[in-house]
Amino acid sequence: MSIFDFLFPEQSAAMQLRRIADQKEHEHRFAAIRRRQDERRRKLEFAAEKAMPSQAAISDDHDLVARLDQLEEELHRANLIIAALIASLEGKGAVNREEIRSAMSKLDNADGRQDGGLNGATLKSQFEN
Repeated sequence: MSIFDFLFPEQSAAMQLRRIADQKEHEHRFAAIRRRQDERRRKLEFAAEKAMPSQAAISDDHDLVARLDQLEEELHRANLIIAALIASLEGKGAVNREEIRSAMSKLDNADGRQDGGLNGATLKSQFEN
């Protein structure tokens, strides 16, 4: 006990109560900050779990990549066959480049869109009729 406590007991008690109240307020604020941090951490963990692909999704991605590779190979093969046919027909004098461009333009419009391509269903129907 200090001399101040002895001479001014009421003020000493008030100061001691103020220190206790300040300490409790500090603990309360710290606990509130800790709760907010925990809540943010839980939200981040939940978001990270949702963002992580599942094994099935990873497998699907691998399947899609494999299918894309296969389609690219098929497209390259089709391009080679078409180029060989055009070169062969030109070599024999059966067609020239202008006739091929004209036929391409007519076929391009066959599916109702002039987009530089022809969908498979339209191509199939051209040969079934």
